[in-house]
Amino acid sequence: MNKNQSIALVAVIVIVGLFFYFNDAQAPVQQNTQQQSQATLTPPTEPAPTAPAPKPAAKTSTPVEKNTVSYAGGAFTPTTLNIKAGESVKFVNNSTLSMWVMSGPDAYHSEYPTFNRERTVGKGGVYNFTFVTPGTYQYFNKNNPSAKGLIVVSK
Repeated sequence: MNKNQSIALVAVIVIVGLFFYFNDAQAPVQQNTQQQSQATLTPPTEPAPTAPAPKPAAKTSTPVEKNTVSYAGGAFTPTTLNIKAGESVKFVNNSTLSMWVMSGPDAYHSEYPTFNRERTVGKGGVYNFTFVTPGTYQYFNKNNPSAKGLIVVSK
């Protein structure tokens, strides 16, 4: 089979496939109107049992994971987090935009260089960092420098 015959064969298969695809999508759904009319004309012989009304769901608050900072709506929450040395902080991106966690106060003056994330974290992504040295550390989102926070690490 030469190249032109192969191309023609593929084109025919595609056209036939599209024909069947669109004919199935446009085919009307037939309903049995006789059964429907009988169902509406025949009254039930016994009343249907009534189910008890569902109880309203108890109001519960979603537990916040310990040492978790959420980024959403262009801001970090909580803005200040107190932890002990050796504990990890989980930064979760709940935004539709990316975040890039950096030690503050800005990209040129880092208080804790090893804390700086080396790349962005996309929607739903997580960045974990363990703080080993006591101190007060500013951080911000390099992609949105107005989003800032503070980690206070005690002994």
